[in-house]
Formats: sequence, C-alpha cells, structure tokens
Amino acid sequence: MMRHDRRRRSQRLRRQLLAGFAFIGLLIGVVALPLASETDAAWVDSEHGRGTFSAVVVQAPSAIDFSLCRDFGTVPVPPDSQQMVTIRWRWAAPMPGSVSTTWTVGGDAISPTTTGPVNGVYSSTFTAGQLRSVESPAFGANYDLVATARVATTQGSTWQSSPKELAQVRSSWGLTLTCTITA
Repeated sequence: MMRHDRRRRSQRLRRQLLAGFAFIGLLIGVVALPLASETDAAWVDSEHGRGTFSAVVVQAPSAIDFSLCRDFGTVPVPPDSQQMVTIRWRWAAPMPGSVSTTWTVGGDAISPTTTGPVNGVYSSTFTAGQLRSVESPAFGANYDLVATARVATTQGSTWQSSPKELAQVRSSWGLTLTCTITA
C-alpha cells in the first residue's frame, strides 16, 4: 500500500513541476516581447478605382410565320430527310457580337437547317427525322419549338436569353399537322 502512495505522490510532483516550468516559460516570453510603440505611419493617398461596364438583355427570337407545315401522312412514312416544318423568325432586337440560336423540341436539342437573313428574316427547317426522334407522330404528337439566343462577346464570354416557345406543332393521329405561332 505504501508503494502505491509513493507512486501517486511522485506523479503528482512530476505534474506540478511541468506546470511550473510551463508557467515560467510563458512569463519569460511575455516579458521578453517589446512593448507597442507609436509610429509615424499615415495614409497619404486615398485608394480607389474606376471602371465602366455595359449590359444588354439578350432576347429570344420572335416568330413570324410558317412557310411549310407538311402532314406526316400514313403510308408511306416520310423519310427522315423529308422537310416537315419551316418556321420564319427574326431577332427581337439588334444583337451585339456573334449570335447563334439553340432549338429544343420536348427538351431535346435539335439542329434544324437555318438560312438567312433575308431582310432580317431567318428560316429554320425541321425534318421528319428530327421530329420523330423526339416523339412518334403515329398516335398524335405535340412538338413545342423552343428557341434560345446565345451571344458570344469579344471578351470570350457568352450570354443567353431565356428559352422561349415560338411555335406549337400538333399531329392528329399521325395524319394532319397543325402549326401555330405562340410568340
């Protein structure tokens, strides 16, 4: 039992010595630091900058009309390359920089053949294959033609418009095609 008490006392003494040395080291460190002193430093110039920027709202194109709205028919099924729908459109406002248009049908990006401008009017033609890849017209299909304008600036950035539905193309039982301008 005596041995156990000695061991406890020696451990306690060791901890007290370590704590004492740590305290003395801290005290020496604080005393050795130089005191804060006044300096002659001062702000002599105001710091400021100047710049300009310009912003533009990129608008989606505006639809004019359809120059082609062809029925799918029943037999024979038109080949994928058959032109089915041609929409004529123009930019809603003059666009700065290099402009391109992205088309989506049913959320899928497709690339119609686009020509123009002729007096500011472009024509985009969608083929049977492009429309069929989105949805089969056999029992009726709805195609919403959505356009997004993208403007590439000379600084290398790209701005884009909000997607805008320009037209709806409806197929009734795969026979008749109805084309309607929506915007």
